Amino acid sequence: MITRLYEFYRMLAERAFEIKDTGNLILLRDISAKEVKLCLYDYVNNNIVGYVTADNASKDEFFTIDRVSADKGWGPFMYALILQTLYPKYIKPSYIIRPAALKVWKEFFSNDNIITKELSTDDKNYTASWEPAKGFDPDGYDDRYTYVINTLFSMTPYEWYQPFLIDSDNAIRDNNINAKQIFRQCLDFFHDKYYATSESITVPTKDVSDKYLMVLEKGSSIQLMIQCKSKIYGYAEVLNKQTYFQIINIAAEPGYGPYLYDTLMLWLDKPVRPSHSITSEALSVWMNYLNNRPDVIKKNVTKDVWDEIDLDQRMSTSSSAIEPLNYLYTIKDKKRSTDVTDWWYNSEQQFVNQMVERLPGWKEIRFNQAKMWFNNKYPVYA
Repeated sequence: MITRLYEFYRMLAERAFEIKDTGNLILLRDISAKEVKLCLYDYVNNNIVGYVTADNASKDEFFTIDRVSADKGWGPFMYALILQTLYPKYIKPSYIIRPAALKVWKEFFSNDNIITKELSTDDKNYTASWEPAKGFDPDGYDDRYTYVINTLFSMTPYEWYQPFLIDSDNAIRDNNINAKQIFRQCLDFFHDKYYATSESITVPTKDVSDKYLMVLEKGSSIQLMIQCKSKIYGYAEVLNKQTYFQIINIAAEPGYGPYLYDTLMLWLDKPVRPSHSITSEALSVWMNYLNNRPDVIKKNVTKDVWDEIDLDQRMSTSSSAIEPLNYLYTIKDKKRSTDVTDWWYNSEQQFVNQMVERLPGWKEIRFNQAKMWFNNKYPVYA
């Protein structure tokens, strides 16, 4: 396998690496009429090296690139793999594109194995303008190169391609590799790679110097509340599900929602899962965690996977709405976790204990009031 791939790697001249590090790599494939998923996988070290998907949900004559992410230096190879996998069908670049991806497509024009076909300006799929990927300056997209995203590409397979597939299938069989499980991990790999830019991280902050953090643990339930002496700013209730906490109720005053979610994850010692019944506002928070917060650790749910949700009091089967709810989320930031713990401790010492001395059942009463506040203000579970 190493010898067969060497010439192509050298042709790419994308990175200087030891040829020996290709010996462990195999290709995992998940192919249907609507979608193609490929994963370049190091089966010895159990590492995902690259992931690419293309879809044809609209039943066009070509597939369109959907997701691409790879360890440094392997990006061009992932494009070449999916082009060869779909040959003789064509692939169109996404119009939401990064400069590095644009460079790869431009270089493919000089590849003798590439067949191209340009879309006409009156084609329904013709794209007149760029949509830069998140975190990139739109000024870096030169209008002279819009022809790239309006070109269909196909690649004649190299001599090493079919033997590579055979070697990969043999390795999958001989090592009992669970391809479905690895593809579930690929989404985490994609999000961590694609969104891991400093521009994409926006950590919610609030001045809580005049507010208190209260926690009530009762059986398998944990309730958390942010309040000042007279007003509730946020309330959450979770149930302990052994390996994670399931959110049951959560609501906040305007502007405090994302901060409450972060506080909850920093306080708890296990990941949280969103509720099955959710509002559009809450869904947007979880979508932001999934797509734009590389500091938040995401892990696919493997049991009790939902295929429909209660969104704004209506059942929904939208895949984009369901996807964020089938993940577990946690934040492992020692400094921020310590800040939250100190905030809770100071709240107990400066406020809660004083109130309990006056009225022993005050804390339970206050949390019952918080639940009533939630039911009155947010009758829909978030």
